[in-house]
Amino acid sequence: MTIFGESAGAACTHLLMLAPKTQGLFHKAILQSGTALCSWAEQEPTNRAYWLAIQLGYKGENVDKAVLSFLSNISGSKIIKLEDGLRQPHEKDERIFFPFTPVVEPYQSQNGLLTKPFKDLLITAWSNEIPILLGFTADEGMLHYNETVKNPHLVNELGDCVAVLPKIVKKECDVQKCKELGLHLREAHFGNAKPHYSKNLYQYLEVVYEAANIFNISN
Repeated sequence: MTIFGESAGAACTHLLMLAPKTQGLFHKAILQSGTALCSWAEQEPTNRAYWLAIQLGYKGENVDKAVLSFLSNISGSKIIKLEDGLRQPHEKDERIFFPFTPVVEPYQSQNGLLTKPFKDLLITAWSNEIPILLGFTADEGMLHYNETVKNPHLVNELGDCVAVLPKIVKKECDVQKCKELGLHLREAHFGNAKPHYSKNLYQYLEVVYEAANIFNISN
C-alpha cells in the first residue's frame, strides 16, 4: 500500500513514516509540498493549550489533565475562532504561521507515537527502507500571501533574512553562520536591493518557502 499527503498531509505522512508503531502498515510513500522537518510542522511546547483554555474561560492551574478535561467540553467552532489569536506578535515576525502543530509527546506511555524529536527519529526510522517520492510545485510561497498582505512590515523589515531561517538552523548555527546563511538567501532573491513590500512581495514569498522547506529538506 502507498500513502500520500500534500502540504500538512505530507508532513503527517512523514510523521507516520517516523513512528515506530506504524512499521509495516504501508510500503511506499509520496510527500507533496511538505515533510516532518519543515519549520511549520513542529514547534516547541509553549503552553498553548493552557492559553487557549484561559481565553475560553478556564480558571484552573496549568495542569495537563485538567486543561484537557476543560477543552474536551468546548465546541470545535469556539476553539477555531480563537486559534489564530494565540500567536504572539513576535511569533508572526518569526514567520510562525500556525499556533498548533504536532509536537513530541512529553509522556512515555504504551500508546506513545512520537516520543523523540522528529529529526532524531529520522535517523533510525523503519521507513528508511521503503521507496519515497518527494516533490513540490511552483509558487508554494503563496500559502503566506494573505498573512504578508496584512503585515507588509514582514517584507520591509526583512533585513539580513535571519528572521526567516528555521529555528533548527538558528539553534544549530552560531550568530555569524546564521547571518551568512541569511545574507546568502537574501542575495539570491533580491540581489543588492533592499526588500520592499510594493516591489518585492513575490520574491519574499519565494524566500519564506525556501527557508521553511528547502533548508529543512537539506538537513
